[in-house]
Amino acid sequence: FRLFEMSGTVVTVGTLLTAGILLVVTVVAASSLSSFVSQTLLRRGGKPGPVGSISTLLRYLVLRTQPRRAIDFALDVASLTKAFVEYERLWRTMATGEPGPNEQQLCFISQATRPGTIPKSPAFSPSFDSVLSLTQQPHIDLATHVTSLGVDLSPEEAEWLDRKEATAQRLMQGRPELAGTFALLDVTETDAQRAGLDDRQRDFLGRYSQRLDELEEWDARAIQDAIFDAARDVGIDPRTDAALAFGALYSVLFGTETGPRAGSFLTFLGRQETLRRLH
Repeated sequence: FRLFEMSGTVVTVGTLLTAGILLVVTVVAASSLSSFVSQTLLRRGGKPGPVGSISTLLRYLVLRTQPRRAIDFALDVASLTKAFVEYERLWRTMATGEPGPNEQQLCFISQATRPGTIPKSPAFSPSFDSVLSLTQQPHIDLATHVTSLGVDLSPEEAEWLDRKEATAQRLMQGRPELAGTFALLDVTETDAQRAGLDDRQRDFLGRYSQRLDELEEWDARAIQDAIFDAARDVGIDPRTDAALAFGALYSVLFGTETGPRAGSFLTFLGRQETLRRLH
C-alpha cells in the first residue's frame, strides 16, 4: 500500500476481486490531500518509513477510512493536528497497550510491511499546531527551546519532533496562508491587539498573567484551569462568556479569535515566554 507515491490520485476504498479475496479500492482523482502530500509533506523519492514516520502517518489517514466512504480530511491546521493525535494514540496503544484486531491491522498496513517490533511511542510530543507556531519564530530554535523547558528527549522523541517540524516547514512553504494563522505576534502587534480589547478582557489578561506566575507546576491542566479561574476573578462567567477570555488570549498571541488548545500550547511555549507576552 504505497498509496501516497501516486502522483495524481489518492486511493481510498472500493471493490476489487482478486484470487477470491474482496479488496476495497476506489480511486479519487487529484484531491487537495494528494496535492498537499506530494508538494508539502513528503520528500521527493521518499520511501515507506517506520511506525514513526510521516509517510506512515499519511497511509494511516487513508487506510483508517471505512469501506465505500470518501476520505474525510480537510486541508487545515486543525485536521493535521488531529491526525497526529489520532496516529500517536494508535502508536501508543500498539507499543504499550492491548490493541484490538482492527488496531493491529490498521497499524501494520499503515507501515506497508509487518514490523517485528513496535518502537516506544514518544512520551513528549507537543501538538502539531504548537510546533507550527514556534517553528515560525525566527528567534526560536526548537531543539534549544525544548532543552530550556527541562525536557531531555530520547532519540526517538527527538526524531519524531524533527518530523513534525519538517512538516510545519513544508506547510509554511507550500501553504503560507494556513501556517500564518498560527504565527505569534511581535510586541508592537500584541500592544495593538491589547488596545482593541474591552476593559474586562484587559483585566482578564492581567489576572491570568498573575495566576500563571503563581503556578507551582507548569502543566497543561493547571494552565487551562487558570483561564477559567482568572475569568471568574474579573467577572467573566466561563459558562456563558468563555469566548471573551479565550478571545482576549488568542488576540494578543495570534491576532485571531481562535487558536490551539491554550493549556497545551502555553506549556510548550514555556513559562518565561508566556509571561513576557502577557505582561
